[in-house]
Amino acid sequence: MSQLIQQFLVNIRGPAPVAGEAGEWVPLPNGQFEHAKWLDGAKVANLLGSDLSTSQVRVQGKPESELLESILKQAGRFVAAVKPDKTFDGLIDRHSALESLKESYLAELRLKKT
Repeated sequence: MSQLIQQFLVNIRGPAPVAGEAGEWVPLPNGQFEHAKWLDGAKVANLLGSDLSTSQVRVQGKPESELLESILKQAGRFVAAVKPDKTFDGLIDRHSALESLKESYLAELRLKKT
């Protein structure tokens, strides 16, 4: 799998774009160019249509219990963690959050029984 990915990257990267195709090449920090097209919000919405999930939570500055409650209130399996300016910061798996909550609850029940 690693070789497949490496070969893919070799095939889409080059030292400089061919004249007339510059719009399809994106400069990389190492001085190379990559054959790619940037996606913006409108393109993503168009590509994904009704499959696009807009579930999100702001994670900075929230206590853990409030954050967990916010995550569980969202729809879908994955929730975007966003910064205060709504830029993407990470992805949260709601199923993992539910499992964590379940384990905490069960541990609390076990403590009460002893």
